[in-house]
This record gives sequence, structure tokens and C-alpha cells, in this order.
Amino acid sequence: MAIPTNNYDGFDDLAQKYVEDIQAEQVGITPPNFTDADTTTLSDGYAFNDIDLSGSVNTSDAIAVLSHISNINVIDATYGAIYDHFLEVLSYYDPESTDGTLSKTANHGPCMSLRRIRDEYKSTTGVVSFSDFVRGGSYVTDQPENATIPTTTTNSISFADFYGTKKARTVTYEIIGGGGGGGSGWLTANNGTAGQASTLSGSGFSTISSPGGAGGRGGIQTGWSDGSSSYYGAGGAGGANSDSGNQTAGYPAPSTSYGAGGGGGGAAPFSARNGGEGGYAGGANGSAYNVYAWNSGSYITRYVGQPNTGTLELTPGQQITIVVGAAGTNISSDPGTDGRAGAGGYCKLTISGVDYEYTTPGTYTFTVPS
Repeated sequence: MAIPTNNYDGFDDLAQKYVEDIQAEQVGITPPNFTDADTTTLSDGYAFNDIDLSGSVNTSDAIAVLSHISNINVIDATYGAIYDHFLEVLSYYDPESTDGTLSKTANHGPCMSLRRIRDEYKSTTGVVSFSDFVRGGSYVTDQPENATIPTTTTNSISFADFYGTKKARTVTYEIIGGGGGGGSGWLTANNGTAGQASTLSGSGFSTISSPGGAGGRGGIQTGWSDGSSSYYGAGGAGGANSDSGNQTAGYPAPSTSYGAGGGGGGAAPFSARNGGEGGYAGGANGSAYNVYAWNSGSYITRYVGQPNTGTLELTPGQQITIVVGAAGTNISSDPGTDGRAGAGGYCKLTISGVDYEYTTPGTYTFTVPS
């Protein structure tokens, strides 16, 4: 839902309908446009000389009504309440905004009412007052978008305080899949396994995903033994090659290099065969960097793994399912030439400056705070 910004452009058509309703009331006819306000009146007995209440309705009548919005009352028979101005009724017929804020709509401009505020923040029926909607209370979240709303009723509180505010909370996300495992060197030459994707899912938005990195290839001449780095840090180092049995396994990616690839295993004998390729980083391809591929005598291009980032507008109490992808591995029958695991995935949610981090692979449920 959306509460409007303080801008009355585009309200001429609704103001004309309002004047038509006033004319209908004068002759005892049910208002044709806003029948919910079936005792619509102008305060002080229509004492606004620049509003022509006889004859046909024209644009000048509508503009005149707009100029008196702070002095016009509407009596709503359904709820028995007197609202501050005719926008109270007009707002109930105005199409909702789809941007998650209480802002101007495309078709008719903005609108405001206690009913609109009640529907946005409390989602109930019945009588409400401004005291129900102080910032930091039971219904209005204390977030930057709502800074104009007072925290207590001892301060002045008005409709203007609610322009541009929202119940929805802005959630910034940062998510990356697990890094791939490094390939084994000769003799086993096993491929590393791929890292798993990390995801965010829930009602009201499409699933957000960051892929896992591919596993490194085993015993490949053109491969690069170090694992690919990610936005969070370097990948695992490749193992040493040897012609004399001193080869080593690769090294795992540091645990805080979320999404980085694991190192490939060394070769034995090196002069005759090839080592394992380092695992690839999870996430999207970021900046490219060239690395020297031993044995082939040439350079290959790798990419820094980048997280998927963005924002969501979510309702307090809404639940999100978080899946942090596991890293790829490679454990072969020859520990001396094994590739090693990449780093696991990562997810961070930020709400009003507070970070919620998930650094261990698994499935979690997060509830948007109020």
C-alpha cells in the first residue's frame, strides 16, 4: 500500500466529482460518486464564495475546492467520524500505489486519510486515532522512511507527517553461492564438485539466487591450480607438483572468502602429467583477471565471483527462507594429489543499518522485524 506525497496534481477530476456530490446533497439526491459519504457537506454551510454550487460543474469549481482542502469536512456515515478534508473520502477510491510506499499514484495523484493510514499500518476495521500511529509504537516501525512521524502524542502530529511513509521495511540483500572444489592432480585426476547455489525466497517476490561455482578439472594441462577468488577474498592455493614424490594436495579456500574456489592438487610425476585445476568462484562473473597456466605456458582468464545484491520491500513479520549453499569438494583416493574445498556461500540482510549474516551452509528462516 502507499501513503501519498504532499502534492495535489492530478486531482481535478476527483474534485469535480466531489462538487457534483455536494450539488446532489443540496437537492436531496444520493451523491453519485462517493456514496459512502452520504452526508457530505461544506463547513459553515458552503461558505466559500469562489465555489459555484449551482449549474454545471467545471474546472474552476474543482480548483476552488482544492484551494479549500484544509477547511472542508466530510462526514462519513458508515464510521460516524468527521474527517479533516474531502481527501479523506477521495483517498478511499484512489488506486493504490505499487511501489511499497505511501506515495503519489499515477492515475489520480495523492490522497490521505486516517482510514488510509489505518489500512496501511493496522490492517483492521473500526475507529482509530493518531495516537495509534506514533513511530516506534505497536503499528508504525521506527525506520528512516518514517522519521517525520512523532514518537509520542505530546508532540504535534498531523496527516502531513505521514506523507511518504510506509509500513514496508526496506531489506538490502547480499548473497553468493558456494565456491567449487579444486580438481585432483595426476594420478587420480578427479574433477572437483560444484558449489551449491544460495537463495532467498518468500511470498511477494521472485526467488533470488546466486549460483555455485563449477568444480576444477582433474589432471588438465591448461588449468590453473589456484582457486578463483571472490568479492570476499582469495581462493585456495594450488598444490605443489613433483617428480620425486613430494607433490602436495591443494589448499581449501579461506572460510571467510565466501564463494571462492578451492585449490587444485599437485601432479606426480609432474614432468609427465598434469595437476588439478582450481575450483571456480560462485556468484556472477565480476572483474576479469589473467592467470598463468603452468605446463601450458599461456595465460587464461578467470573472474572474481560477485554476490547478487539488491533491495526488497517486505512487511514486518514476513518470513524469508534463506539457503546458504555449501562449497564443492574433492576427496580422492590419493591424498597427495587431492583438490580441496571451496568456501561456502554467504548471505547478509541489512534493515535500518542492522546486519543479519548467515555464514554457515544450511537453510534458515528469517522474520522481518517490526
